[in-house]
Amino acid sequence: MFSEISPATSMVELNRLISSELLVEIETTAIITSDSVIKTAKTSYDR
Repeated sequence: MFSEISPATSMVELNRLISSELLVEIETTAIITSDSVIKTAKTSYDR
């Protein structure tokens, strides 16, 4: 799948947030097809 390039990755570990009311938002962009269709997804995770 990634024969010529490697995908960019980032990993961050959080023990806890300063307030339990806070959220972590993750935003991704991915190329889905060979027609260069780009989709964006936003996800919030609440502990």
